Amino acid sequence: MPTEASAPRFRSLRDREMVTILFEGERLRVPADISVAAALLLHGKPSGRLSAQSANQRGAYCLIGHCFECSMTIDGVPYRQACLTPVCEGLVVERQVA
Repeated sequence: MPTEASAPRFRSLRDREMVTILFEGERLRVPADISVAAALLLHGKPSGRLSAQSANQRGAYCLIGHCFECSMTIDGVPYRQACLTPVCEGLVVERQVA
């Protein structure tokens, strides 16, 4: 059994279970146990809200749940943080104006 010191800090995305999520009508195949923000970044997609003042795209900033820049509508629920929400098969993700 590997010790904490010898265990890899990062896991390969190869040979991982994959799921399909729907991002604004587009089907994306992503590794099963990553966040919505990471899944979108993996595909080069915007992973944040649209600014209510300017409609400019905001991006995931802190990726640890403090800034809320990654707020999205996930499975019909607005203001969910994409950086804290794990993907699962059939998840529906949309940008929101916030």
